[in-house]
Amino acid sequence: MIPGFLVVVMCAQPAGDSLGPLLTPELRTGVDRGLGFLVEKQNRDGSFGIDSRDRDTHIGVTALAGIALLAGGYVPGSGPFGVESRRTIQSVVGALDAKTGLIATERTLSQPMYSHAFATLYLAEAYGMTGEEDLGPPLRRAVDLIVSSQNAEGGWRYYPGSRDADLSVTACQIAALRAARNAGVAVPIDVIERAASYVIRCRNDDGSFRYQVDRGHSSFHLTVAALTALYGLGLGERPEVEAAFGFLAPYFPAGQKRLSGHFLYGQYYAMQAAYLHGGDTFPIWYVRVRDRLLGLQRKDGAFDEPAVGDLYGTAMALIILQIPDHFLPILTR
Repeated sequence: MIPGFLVVVMCAQPAGDSLGPLLTPELRTGVDRGLGFLVEKQNRDGSFGIDSRDRDTHIGVTALAGIALLAGGYVPGSGPFGVESRRTIQSVVGALDAKTGLIATERTLSQPMYSHAFATLYLAEAYGMTGEEDLGPPLRRAVDLIVSSQNAEGGWRYYPGSRDADLSVTACQIAALRAARNAGVAVPIDVIERAASYVIRCRNDDGSFRYQVDRGHSSFHLTVAALTALYGLGLGERPEVEAAFGFLAPYFPAGQKRLSGHFLYGQYYAMQAAYLHGGDTFPIWYVRVRDRLLGLQRKDGAFDEPAVGDLYGTAMALIILQIPDHFLPILTR
């Protein structure tokens, strides 16, 4: 039994005074510019592409863009970006296959479980923040697809029918399931227990986590993803958590180790893990990442992620930068 996973949490609240100093005028200006770029590049149907130069619908990036809007408190139909937020929701719901429950577009069918997980997470956060009843049925169908896709290892991989699993895809599914449970959607406890077992079996002796149970090297990116998953599973008090933070210590605050590739993916999980960890960890890590991101922001407001795209990069950066606002229910400790 994992009691922590069974707690239903409603909409999170904005950050209190303890995190207020992190939200500088420069941060607010950068976030506003980023959101302005994002909504300017939204497709007519409410979707987003992965890059502003190639705007074919990508459901995973569409969901991340929607989460970025929610992270600022911009729920569908309310506030300066309420219209864009509503259109994003409609686009994600419209991509759900009524028969299978898979949320995908043609561009994401090659590895659909990543995008499906982000889309499910987005629907769950929107449902939890708004209580709109119309979001309940599609969220339930999306959750059922994740539950039925869990394989014998206890994790998930790129496709619903995959026989093996990896930690990266699994961490995405766990976040989606936790968000859904927060919003009141039932998730079988055996699914959660098997997922927890899978994550822990991916641990290395040095406290880090690897890609799969039987292979992979120590990794910053996978370790922070595993930490976020363990918190989502209600296992934040396990000794593996503190050991993982020990492994990560050289990366912050002095930055002795240089991160290579997929910087935003790593920080997306690192900032969530640090926030859920509490104490001084989050402010120290956040300030360094905040300042680095603002220094990399383009004149048009975008944040680029080389080899991926600027719409993906902008959505991820905005989610990271707005964590201290604490609007997203998934950030509730």
